[in-house]
Amino acid sequence: MSADTEVFVQIWIGEWGRSDMGGAVVSIDIEDTDQGTDKATLLLEDPGGSNSIGIQPGQQIHIVMGWLSEYALMFVGRIREREIVSGDRSRLRIICFDDSIRMNQPPENTGRTHAGTLEAILTAIVEPYNIALGKVEIDPMPEYSEDDPIRQRNRSDWTLIQQLATRHNARAFIEPNAVEGKPPTQEAPPGLPQLYFISEDALLAQDPAGHMTYCEGFSQLLTFEMRDVGRTATASSNVAVIDPLTGLPCVEEGTAAAESAPPVPSDNLIQRAEAGTGAVSPGDLAQRSELAANADITPTELRPRRHHTGLASSCERARQAVLPDRTRLLGYHGTGMAMGSVRIRAKDTVELDGLPSNGSGVWYLKRVNHIVQRTRIDDQTQSTYRTKIVATR
Repeated sequence: MSADTEVFVQIWIGEWGRSDMGGAVVSIDIEDTDQGTDKATLLLEDPGGSNSIGIQPGQQIHIVMGWLSEYALMFVGRIREREIVSGDRSRLRIICFDDSIRMNQPPENTGRTHAGTLEAILTAIVEPYNIALGKVEIDPMPEYSEDDPIRQRNRSDWTLIQQLATRHNARAFIEPNAVEGKPPTQEAPPGLPQLYFISEDALLAQDPAGHMTYCEGFSQLLTFEMRDVGRTATASSNVAVIDPLTGLPCVEEGTAAAESAPPVPSDNLIQRAEAGTGAVSPGDLAQRSELAANADITPTELRPRRHHTGLASSCERARQAVLPDRTRLLGYHGTGMAMGSVRIRAKDTVELDGLPSNGSGVWYLKRVNHIVQRTRIDDQTQSTYRTKIVATR
Protein backbone atom coordinates (compact mmCIF):
# COMPACT_ATOMS: atom_id res chain seq x y z
CA MET A 1 0.00 0.00 0.00
CA SER A 2 1.43 3.39 -0.96
CA ALA A 3 2.11 6.12 1.62
CA ASP A 4 -0.60 8.40 0.19
CA THR A 5 -3.32 5.74 0.60
CA GLU A 6 -2.35 4.27 3.99
CA VAL A 7 -4.08 5.86 6.98
CA PHE A 8 -1.83 6.97 9.85
CA VAL A 9 -3.15 7.32 13.43
CA GLN A 10 -1.53 7.87 16.81
CA ILE A 11 -3.39 8.42 20.09
CA TRP A 12 -1.43 9.67 23.09
CA ILE A 13 -3.23 9.52 26.45
CA GLY A 14 -1.75 11.55 29.30
CA GLU A 15 1.95 12.22 28.85
CA TRP A 16 3.02 12.92 25.27
CA GLY A 17 4.92 10.08 23.61
CA ARG A 18 4.46 7.56 26.40
CA SER A 19 1.63 5.26 25.33
CA ASP A 20 0.26 5.11 21.78
CA MET A 21 -3.25 3.62 21.46
CA GLY A 22 -3.55 4.26 17.73
CA GLY A 23 -3.56 0.55 17.01
CA ALA A 24 -6.78 0.10 19.00
CA VAL A 25 -8.78 2.64 16.97
CA VAL A 26 -12.07 1.49 15.43
CA SER A 27 -13.21 5.00 14.50
CA ILE A 28 -12.35 8.65 15.11
CA ASP A 29 -14.49 11.71 14.42
CA ILE A 30 -12.81 15.07 15.09
CA GLU A 31 -15.25 17.97 14.79
CA ASP A 32 -13.48 21.26 14.12
CA THR A 33 -15.79 24.29 14.31
CA ASP A 34 -15.32 27.98 13.58
CA GLN A 35 -17.13 29.02 16.77
CA GLY A 36 -17.29 27.14 20.04
CA THR A 37 -15.49 24.06 21.27
CA ASP A 38 -13.88 21.36 19.13
CA LYS A 39 -14.87 17.77 19.89
CA ALA A 40 -13.36 14.33 19.28
CA THR A 41 -15.25 11.04 19.55
CA LEU A 42 -13.22 7.82 19.53
CA LEU A 43 -14.19 4.16 19.54
CA LEU A 44 -11.37 1.84 20.67
CA GLU A 45 -11.02 -1.90 20.90
CA ASP A 46 -10.93 -2.86 24.59
CA PRO A 47 -10.07 -6.56 24.89
CA GLY A 48 -10.56 -7.65 28.48
CA GLY A 49 -10.74 -4.03 29.61
CA SER A 50 -7.03 -3.57 28.91
CA ASN A 51 -7.47 -0.07 27.48
CA SER A 52 -10.30 1.25 29.67
CA ILE A 53 -8.25 0.63 32.82
CA GLY A 54 -5.81 3.38 31.78
CA ILE A 55 -8.36 5.95 30.56
CA GLN A 56 -10.48 8.26 32.69
CA PRO A 57 -12.17 11.66 32.38
CA GLY A 58 -9.85 14.61 32.82
CA GLN A 59 -6.82 13.10 31.09
CA GLN A 60 -5.17 15.00 28.29
CA ILE A 61 -5.29 13.47 24.81
CA HIS A 62 -3.34 14.15 21.60
CA ILE A 63 -4.56 12.81 18.25
CA VAL A 64 -2.18 12.64 15.29
CA MET A 65 -3.76 11.43 12.06
CA GLY A 66 -3.79 11.65 8.27
CA TRP A 67 -2.02 9.67 5.57
CA LEU A 68 1.36 8.06 6.01
CA SER A 69 2.70 10.57 3.47
CA GLU A 70 1.16 13.57 5.28
CA TYR A 71 -0.20 13.69 8.78
CA ALA A 72 -0.59 16.29 11.51
CA LEU A 73 -1.50 16.92 15.11
CA MET A 74 -5.27 17.30 14.68
CA PHE A 75 -6.58 17.52 18.22
CA VAL A 76 -5.41 18.31 21.75
CA GLY A 77 -7.92 18.29 24.57
CA ARG A 78 -9.33 16.56 27.62
CA ILE A 79 -11.33 13.36 27.99
CA ARG A 80 -14.80 14.32 29.16
CA GLU A 81 -16.69 11.02 29.07
CA ARG A 82 -15.97 7.34 28.64
CA GLU A 83 -18.42 4.56 27.88
CA ILE A 84 -17.69 0.84 27.97
CA VAL A 85 -19.54 -0.87 25.12
CA SER A 86 -20.06 -4.61 25.59
CA GLY A 87 -21.20 -6.88 22.79
CA ASP A 88 -19.56 -9.28 20.35
CA ARG A 89 -16.38 -7.30 21.01
CA SER A 90 -15.53 -5.23 24.07
CA ARG A 91 -15.04 -1.61 23.06
CA LEU A 92 -14.51 1.76 24.68
CA ARG A 93 -16.05 5.03 23.48
CA ILE A 94 -14.47 8.25 24.69
CA ILE A 95 -15.65 11.83 24.10
CA CYS A 96 -13.15 14.67 24.30
CA PHE A 97 -13.27 18.46 24.07
CA ASP A 98 -10.53 20.99 23.47
CA ASP A 99 -9.18 23.08 26.34
CA SER A 100 -11.82 25.78 25.91
CA ILE A 101 -14.14 23.49 27.88
CA ARG A 102 -12.16 24.38 31.01
CA MET A 103 -13.12 28.02 30.53
CA ASN A 104 -16.82 27.25 30.23
CA GLN A 105 -17.59 27.30 33.96
CA PRO A 106 -19.69 29.85 35.90
CA PRO A 107 -17.48 32.75 37.02
CA GLU A 108 -16.40 32.97 40.67
CA ASN A 109 -16.53 36.77 40.56
CA THR A 110 -19.57 38.09 38.69
CA GLY A 111 -18.54 41.68 39.44
CA ARG A 112 -15.24 41.38 37.59
CA THR A 113 -14.53 44.01 34.92
CA HIS A 114 -11.99 44.10 32.08
CA ALA A 115 -10.30 47.23 30.71
CA GLY A 116 -7.42 47.86 28.31
CA THR A 117 -6.73 46.68 24.80
CA LEU A 118 -8.59 43.59 23.61
CA GLU A 119 -5.28 41.73 23.39
CA ALA A 120 -4.45 42.54 27.02
CA ILE A 121 -7.94 41.53 28.15
CA LEU A 122 -7.75 38.16 26.37
CA THR A 123 -4.28 37.51 27.81
CA ALA A 124 -5.59 38.09 31.34
CA ILE A 125 -8.60 35.83 30.79
CA VAL A 126 -6.68 32.77 29.50
CA GLU A 127 -3.62 33.07 31.78
CA PRO A 128 -5.16 31.18 34.77
CA TYR A 129 -5.82 28.20 32.47
CA ASN A 130 -2.17 28.01 31.26
CA ILE A 131 -3.36 28.69 27.72
CA ALA A 132 -1.12 30.95 25.70
CA LEU A 133 -2.46 33.74 23.50
CA GLY A 134 -1.52 32.75 19.96
CA LYS A 135 -2.58 35.72 17.85
CA VAL A 136 -5.05 38.60 17.98
CA GLU A 137 -5.55 39.85 14.44
CA ILE A 138 -8.07 42.65 14.33
CA ASP A 139 -7.63 46.15 12.93
CA PRO A 140 -7.97 48.58 14.57
CA MET A 141 -7.26 47.00 17.95
CA PRO A 142 -10.30 47.63 20.21
CA GLU A 143 -9.69 49.24 23.59
CA TYR A 144 -12.00 49.46 26.59
CA SER A 145 -11.61 52.26 29.13
CA GLU A 146 -12.01 52.08 32.89
CA ASP A 147 -15.14 54.21 32.47
CA ASP A 148 -16.70 51.75 30.01
CA PRO A 149 -15.18 48.33 30.75
CA ILE A 150 -16.34 44.86 29.80
CA ARG A 151 -18.42 43.48 32.65
CA GLN A 152 -18.19 39.75 33.41
CA ARG A 153 -21.58 39.39 35.11
CA ASN A 154 -22.70 35.73 35.07
CA ARG A 155 -20.94 34.78 31.83
CA SER A 156 -18.26 32.09 31.73
CA ASP A 157 -14.89 33.16 30.38
CA TRP A 158 -15.44 31.20 27.17
CA THR A 159 -18.91 32.69 26.65
CA LEU A 160 -17.46 36.16 27.18
CA ILE A 161 -14.72 35.52 24.61
CA GLN A 162 -17.23 34.24 22.06
CA GLN A 163 -19.49 37.25 22.57
CA LEU A 164 -16.52 39.58 22.09
CA ALA A 165 -15.75 37.74 18.85
CA THR A 166 -19.32 38.26 17.66
CA ARG A 167 -19.20 41.94 18.60
CA HIS A 168 -16.00 42.51 16.62
CA ASN A 169 -16.88 40.26 13.64
CA ALA A 170 -14.16 37.79 14.49
CA ARG A 171 -13.67 34.12 15.36
CA ALA A 172 -12.16 32.95 18.66
CA PHE A 173 -10.83 29.42 18.88
CA ILE A 174 -8.30 27.12 20.54
CA GLU A 175 -5.85 25.40 18.17
CA PRO A 176 -2.83 23.15 18.67
CA ASN A 177 0.27 23.68 16.59
CA ALA A 178 0.24 21.09 13.81
CA VAL A 179 3.28 18.89 13.29
CA GLU A 180 2.98 17.95 9.63
CA GLY A 181 5.06 15.09 8.32
CA LYS A 182 7.21 14.81 11.44
CA PRO A 183 7.07 11.68 13.60
CA PRO A 184 6.09 12.67 17.15
CA THR A 185 8.70 11.79 19.74
CA GLN A 186 9.32 12.54 23.39
CA GLU A 187 12.20 14.78 22.31
CA ALA A 188 10.00 16.78 19.90
CA PRO A 189 6.56 17.27 21.50
CA PRO A 190 3.95 19.45 19.80
CA GLY A 191 3.28 23.05 20.66
CA LEU A 192 0.70 23.78 23.34
CA PRO A 193 -2.86 24.78 22.40
CA GLN A 194 -3.27 28.53 22.01
CA LEU A 195 -6.14 30.99 21.79
CA TYR A 196 -6.57 32.78 18.46
CA PHE A 197 -8.84 35.79 17.90
CA ILE A 198 -8.97 36.53 14.16
CA SER A 199 -11.24 38.96 12.30
CA GLU A 200 -13.47 37.75 9.47
CA ASP A 201 -11.58 40.06 7.11
CA ALA A 202 -8.27 38.38 7.99
CA LEU A 203 -9.73 34.86 7.69
CA LEU A 204 -11.28 35.55 4.28
CA ALA A 205 -8.12 37.28 3.02
CA GLN A 206 -6.11 34.07 3.34
CA ASP A 207 -5.36 31.98 0.28
CA PRO A 208 -7.68 28.96 0.04
CA ALA A 209 -6.39 26.01 2.05
CA GLY A 210 -7.03 23.74 -0.91
CA HIS A 211 -8.67 23.24 -4.29
CA MET A 212 -11.10 20.38 -4.80
CA THR A 213 -12.77 19.41 -8.07
CA TYR A 214 -15.96 17.40 -8.37
CA CYS A 215 -16.15 14.94 -11.22
CA GLU A 216 -18.72 12.16 -11.35
CA GLY A 217 -17.06 8.84 -10.69
CA PHE A 218 -13.61 10.02 -9.60
CA SER A 219 -12.55 13.17 -7.76
CA GLN A 220 -11.22 14.35 -4.42
CA LEU A 221 -14.62 15.92 -3.67
CA LEU A 222 -16.88 12.86 -3.42
CA THR A 223 -20.25 14.51 -2.76
CA PHE A 224 -21.56 18.06 -2.33
CA GLU A 225 -25.04 19.37 -1.60
CA MET A 226 -25.78 23.08 -1.86
CA ARG A 227 -28.75 25.09 -0.63
CA ASP A 228 -29.44 28.60 -1.85
CA VAL A 229 -31.64 30.10 0.87
CA GLY A 230 -31.91 33.88 0.93
CA ARG A 231 -33.15 34.03 4.51
CA THR A 232 -29.94 32.41 5.82
CA ALA A 233 -27.79 35.23 4.45
CA THR A 234 -26.44 37.84 6.84
CA ALA A 235 -29.13 40.41 7.62
CA SER A 236 -29.12 43.99 6.40
CA SER A 237 -29.23 45.89 9.68
CA ASN A 238 -29.96 49.36 10.91
CA VAL A 239 -29.97 50.97 14.35
CA ALA A 240 -30.51 54.33 15.99
CA VAL A 241 -29.19 55.31 19.44
CA ILE A 242 -28.53 58.55 21.30
CA ASP A 243 -24.92 59.65 21.71
CA PRO A 244 -24.54 60.15 25.49
CA LEU A 245 -21.84 62.81 24.94
CA THR A 246 -23.72 65.10 22.54
CA GLY A 247 -27.36 64.06 22.91
CA LEU A 248 -27.59 63.70 19.13
CA PRO A 249 -28.87 60.56 17.41
CA CYS A 250 -26.41 58.05 15.90
CA VAL A 251 -28.03 56.30 12.95
CA GLU A 252 -26.14 53.39 11.40
CA GLU A 253 -27.09 51.45 8.29
CA GLY A 254 -25.42 48.12 7.55
CA THR A 255 -23.90 47.13 4.23
CA ALA A 256 -26.52 46.16 1.68
CA ALA A 257 -26.93 42.45 0.96
CA ALA A 258 -24.62 41.10 -1.71
CA GLU A 259 -26.25 40.58 -5.09
CA SER A 260 -26.69 36.94 -6.01
CA ALA A 261 -26.09 36.26 -9.69
CA PRO A 262 -28.66 34.05 -11.47
CA PRO A 263 -27.59 30.44 -12.00
CA VAL A 264 -25.56 29.92 -15.17
CA PRO A 265 -24.78 26.65 -16.98
CA SER A 266 -21.30 25.27 -16.45
CA ASP A 267 -18.81 25.05 -19.33
CA ASN A 268 -19.18 21.27 -19.28
CA LEU A 269 -22.97 21.53 -19.58
CA ILE A 270 -22.69 23.95 -22.52
CA GLN A 271 -20.16 21.75 -24.32
CA ARG A 272 -22.33 18.66 -23.93
CA ALA A 273 -25.42 20.53 -25.14
CA GLU A 274 -23.58 21.84 -28.21
CA ALA A 275 -22.20 18.36 -28.96
CA GLY A 276 -25.67 16.83 -28.67
CA THR A 277 -24.62 14.53 -25.82
CA GLY A 278 -26.32 16.44 -23.00
CA ALA A 279 -29.79 16.15 -21.52
CA VAL A 280 -30.94 19.45 -23.08
CA SER A 281 -30.28 21.47 -26.24
CA PRO A 282 -28.42 24.82 -26.38
CA GLY A 283 -31.79 26.52 -26.93
CA ASP A 284 -33.22 24.98 -23.78
CA LEU A 285 -30.19 26.12 -21.79
CA ALA A 286 -30.57 29.68 -23.04
CA GLN A 287 -34.29 29.67 -22.24
CA ARG A 288 -33.75 28.45 -18.69
CA SER A 289 -31.00 31.00 -18.06
CA GLU A 290 -33.37 33.72 -19.27
CA LEU A 291 -36.09 32.52 -16.88
CA ALA A 292 -33.75 32.93 -13.90
CA ALA A 293 -32.41 36.29 -15.08
CA ASN A 294 -35.91 37.75 -15.52
CA ALA A 295 -37.43 36.55 -12.22
CA ASP A 296 -39.83 39.14 -10.74
CA ILE A 297 -38.40 38.57 -7.23
CA THR A 298 -34.65 37.96 -6.83
CA PRO A 299 -32.91 36.06 -4.01
CA THR A 300 -31.47 39.38 -2.83
CA GLU A 301 -34.99 40.64 -2.06
CA LEU A 302 -35.54 37.62 0.22
CA ARG A 303 -32.57 38.50 2.44
CA PRO A 304 -33.50 39.23 6.07
CA ARG A 305 -33.66 42.78 7.40
CA ARG A 306 -33.14 43.63 11.03
CA HIS A 307 -33.67 46.70 13.17
CA HIS A 308 -31.64 46.51 16.38
CA THR A 309 -33.32 47.61 19.61
CA GLY A 310 -32.26 47.72 23.24
CA LEU A 311 -28.64 48.66 22.55
CA ALA A 312 -26.60 50.74 24.97
CA SER A 313 -26.34 54.43 24.08
CA SER A 314 -23.01 54.17 22.31
CA CYS A 315 -22.21 55.17 18.73
CA GLU A 316 -19.37 52.63 18.66
CA ARG A 317 -21.69 49.77 19.72
CA ALA A 318 -24.16 50.90 17.06
CA ARG A 319 -21.49 50.67 14.36
CA GLN A 320 -20.51 47.20 15.55
CA ALA A 321 -24.13 45.99 15.58
CA VAL A 322 -24.70 46.57 11.85
CA LEU A 323 -21.51 44.92 10.60
CA PRO A 324 -22.43 42.03 8.25
CA ASP A 325 -21.20 38.46 8.68
CA ARG A 326 -19.00 38.25 5.59
CA THR A 327 -18.88 34.45 5.67
CA ARG A 328 -22.54 34.20 4.57
CA LEU A 329 -23.28 37.24 2.43
CA LEU A 330 -25.03 35.23 -0.30
CA GLY A 331 -26.97 32.78 1.84
CA TYR A 332 -25.35 29.71 0.25
CA HIS A 333 -24.97 26.66 2.51
CA GLY A 334 -23.14 23.52 1.41
CA THR A 335 -22.27 20.13 2.86
CA GLY A 336 -19.83 17.72 1.29
CA MET A 337 -17.61 14.70 1.73
CA ALA A 338 -14.06 14.53 0.39
CA MET A 339 -11.02 12.33 0.56
CA GLY A 340 -9.25 13.02 3.85
CA SER A 341 -6.94 16.02 4.01
CA VAL A 342 -5.18 17.34 7.11
CA ARG A 343 -4.87 20.73 5.39
CA ILE A 344 -8.61 21.36 5.40
CA ARG A 345 -9.60 23.04 8.66
CA ALA A 346 -12.57 25.06 9.88
CA LYS A 347 -12.09 28.84 9.62
CA ASP A 348 -10.17 28.38 6.36
CA THR A 349 -11.52 28.82 2.85
CA VAL A 350 -11.50 26.19 0.11
CA GLU A 351 -11.98 26.51 -3.62
CA LEU A 352 -14.49 24.10 -5.17
CA ASP A 353 -14.72 23.45 -8.90
CA GLY A 354 -16.81 21.34 -11.26
CA LEU A 355 -20.11 21.99 -9.45
CA PRO A 356 -23.31 23.01 -11.25
CA SER A 357 -25.03 26.39 -11.01
CA ASN A 358 -23.33 28.78 -8.57
CA GLY A 359 -21.58 26.07 -6.55
CA SER A 360 -18.08 26.57 -7.92
CA GLY A 361 -15.94 29.17 -6.20
CA VAL A 362 -14.37 29.96 -2.82
CA TRP A 363 -16.29 28.76 0.22
CA TYR A 364 -15.77 29.49 3.93
CA LEU A 365 -15.45 26.36 6.08
CA LYS A 366 -17.77 26.61 9.06
CA ARG A 367 -17.29 23.06 10.29
CA VAL A 368 -14.92 20.26 9.29
CA ASN A 369 -15.07 16.65 10.50
CA HIS A 370 -12.03 14.42 10.07
CA ILE A 371 -13.28 10.84 10.12
CA VAL A 372 -11.24 7.63 10.25
CA GLN A 373 -12.90 4.21 10.21
CA ARG A 374 -11.37 0.76 10.40
CA THR A 375 -13.13 -2.47 9.49
CA ARG A 376 -11.97 -6.06 9.46
CA ILE A 377 -12.74 -8.17 6.38
CA ASP A 378 -11.42 -11.74 6.20
CA ASP A 379 -8.84 -11.04 8.94
CA GLN A 380 -7.66 -7.99 7.04
CA THR A 381 -7.99 -4.44 8.40
CA GLN A 382 -9.16 -1.78 5.98
CA SER A 383 -9.00 1.91 6.90
CA THR A 384 -10.65 4.96 5.36
CA TYR A 385 -10.05 8.66 6.00
CA ARG A 386 -12.67 11.18 4.91
CA THR A 387 -13.14 14.90 5.48
CA LYS A 388 -16.71 16.17 5.85
CA ILE A 389 -17.27 19.89 5.32
CA VAL A 390 -20.01 22.39 6.12
CA ALA A 391 -19.39 25.56 4.12
CA THR A 392 -21.01 28.94 3.54
CA ARG A 393 -20.78 31.84 1.08
